[in-house]
Amino acid sequence: MGRVEAEFLIGELTGGNFPGHNAVLRFLRDIGWTFDADEVKTLADEATPSVLNGRIFKSGGTTPITDFDDGVVGQEITILAEHSITITDGSPIVLNGGGNYTMTDSDTLTLRMFNDQIWHETARSVN
Repeated sequence: MGRVEAEFLIGELTGGNFPGHNAVLRFLRDIGWTFDADEVKTLADEATPSVLNGRIFKSGGTTPITDFDDGVVGQEITILAEHSITITDGSPIVLNGGGNYTMTDSDTLTLRMFNDQIWHETARSVN
């Protein structure tokens, strides 16, 4: 198993609730795995910010986002707007309703990358 695959698996485990869940996480920590699946990271203020090794992000500026770099198939990301920012609907990001999403402070957007290398909206909250 490669590091990216293992990090994705760990990310899925942190949200899990199954028999042995805590034992698996303790084992991974004991063998030296470090992961920050629930750490809130700040996106770079650019059109295609990286989402490498993360699930929860805050907006890092007001540059419209057209894609997210370094995502992996199966990865789910949630973005919390700390600025007014536009997420652009298009081929790399498919939003519900087929239009751009202009987020304002405290809005959220959740996306998942499927096997087609395209981010699909799974939820949003207009706050």
